[in-house]
Amino acid sequence: MHQGLEDAIRHAKLTKLEKTIAEYVLRNIGEVSFMTVAELAKALDVSDTSIIRATRAMGYAGFSDFQRSIQQELRQKMQDLDNPMSPKGRFLSKSARRDKENLTAQGLSLVMGHLNAVMENNSREKLEKTIDILVGSRQKFICGYRGSAAVLYFFGQKLRQFLPMVHTLITGDSEMIERLADISSKDCLFVCSFPRYNHMVMQASDMARRAGAKVIALTDKVTSPLARNTEISLLAGVDFPGFCNSYVAPLFICDLLLLLLSEKINMESNGKADLIEEYVQKLNINYL
Repeated sequence: MHQGLEDAIRHAKLTKLEKTIAEYVLRNIGEVSFMTVAELAKALDVSDTSIIRATRAMGYAGFSDFQRSIQQELRQKMQDLDNPMSPKGRFLSKSARRDKENLTAQGLSLVMGHLNAVMENNSREKLEKTIDILVGSRQKFICGYRGSAAVLYFFGQKLRQFLPMVHTLITGDSEMIERLADISSKDCLFVCSFPRYNHMVMQASDMARRAGAKVIALTDKVTSPLARNTEISLLAGVDFPGFCNSYVAPLFICDLLLLLLSEKINMESNGKADLIEEYVQKLNINYL
């Protein structure tokens, strides 16, 4: 959360246009922190004057003051990554902000906010480009550990029903290095990690980039260390009142990708899916 900027927006009396500008900045703070007035105005299809007027309405002296402030916020967030909290520490730090009388409602509100943000931060075009990379790659490596492993186990298992040569790496041991030693420029790597960001996932991304493979990252924000030097960064919030992250939003992104993939690949002529179902029936795996 961009607390300083959010506080400024919350306490400002903004016009409808100024609110639109403020919301865009919040959703794209990483990019906006290095944009010129003209670039931001072009992105929003408004005048330079409207941008300057909006920053002043938020309480800043002007655009330069506004930009320095959000750059400082980003620097502070990156410094925080160097001193990440343990789950217990995170739980205790949130104690004062938890509404203990309405804890479940607070959790639901956060998760619904994350789901809404998925639709705002991940365009249909970005999701379809992700599908194109997965379909067009020879080998698909799906990599993530600890909390992300459950999301990727599901995603990898479903991908294998559509696509060949899908490798799911979720055990967090040296197998990752051995498997990724075979990655090439014809392949892609789909990585997933959230604060505190897994070091092995970072190494996997480095191996893939060195081999010339395309890298897709599923992470929480554009300033995430995982989002650097990737073809695509898919963004999903995971913050939750409890001691652990909530993975509802990342799983929702995987659901959307599988939905678009099923549209791209004609299920009626999907011989692989038919073959899998034939043997599932023969083995009597399902109860019903």
